[in-house]
Amino acid sequence: LASGVSLSSGQLTVSLKAPGGAAGHWDLSAGTSELQLQNSAGRQLVPSLKLVAAGMLADGAPRLETARLTAPCGSLDCQPQQELWKVAGTLDPQQLWQLLSQFSDLPAPGLKSALKFETLAAVEGADLLLTALTVTSADLRCTSSALKIPFGSGGIPSGVMELQGTAAAMKTLAAPWHDAWWLSEKAM
Repeated sequence: LASGVSLSSGQLTVSLKAPGGAAGHWDLSAGTSELQLQNSAGRQLVPSLKLVAAGMLADGAPRLETARLTAPCGSLDCQPQQELWKVAGTLDPQQLWQLLSQFSDLPAPGLKSALKFETLAAVEGADLLLTALTVTSADLRCTSSALKIPFGSGGIPSGVMELQGTAAAMKTLAAPWHDAWWLSEKAM
């Protein structure tokens, strides 16, 4: 936990079903109850989270076939496809901001509606590679055939991206790398 934040109550439940030998199907389920955290502003609540994953054991090593993470602010599904991961899901930026703003001073997102996203992802060295990226919502549409995003701060994404949407949505998307102060709030 962050400095000055303590867990006052909550529950973590983990269930793993695995074969008795070195091969076979396994299932994992992990989830939290609503967590109550204490910080300098008082008691804060973190909604429940759930992770469900399944795969096979091959020669005693687990191989992931599918995983799903769900939270009140959205869901994330992952499936391996050769060297890539198919990643898809939904995210409500406003709900995520309400959760995170309890613990950090973050500006409100300009994205006002839930997002749907899908991509093929891979990690290459210190970069996240996204291909066939599509992000859509009522106030944003973003597509890219290939985008390279460096991990950590200081790096700038490279690739080609087509972006359509409200100025507030585009400013939110660009914020980690660029201050789009010049983009009028009335721009569409």
